[in-house]
Amino acid sequence: MTKDIQNSTDNSEYLPLYPTRILIVQTMYSVDILNKKKDIEQISSDYIEYHISKYSNQNLDKEFYYKLLHFIIDNLSSIDNAIKLNLGEKWKLERLPKLVLAILRVGVGEISIDKHIEIATIINDYLQITKSLNHLEELGFINGILDKIAHDICSKNQILQTV
Repeated sequence: MTKDIQNSTDNSEYLPLYPTRILIVQTMYSVDILNKKKDIEQISSDYIEYHISKYSNQNLDKEFYYKLLHFIIDNLSSIDNAIKLNLGEKWKLERLPKLVLAILRVGVGEISIDKHIEIATIINDYLQITKSLNHLEELGFINGILDKIAHDICSKNQILQTV
């Protein structure tokens, strides 16, 4: 499904969280595909164990991983609503490819809670992840949605909260 993480970063200057971000996207994709039939903690544990065994030379920020993952799970309806509000008239959340939806959910979650990282850096990393997962045709779409939501969040100086 993915290219080798080590070779997919394309001159990224924001590498410290890249492996963790892609792992969260993969986790959210799996949660969606499995329709939450498998425990989220087990999915997380499996992905972390696999990542550490395969990429032992890359740092994985487990604290960031769990903080963002739990924020997304706890606020999924608010995150999905923010995405829905920024889709075009012809689009419905259910029509989005599951991988694109996972990237958007994780990106929106991070934009919402990480005020110490520049928005452009966050969005660029999710665009790199999109490229590494061979969804080049979705780059503009993902960039547009994340940018609109980031603008909304920043202009209101808020974080998403569960409704």
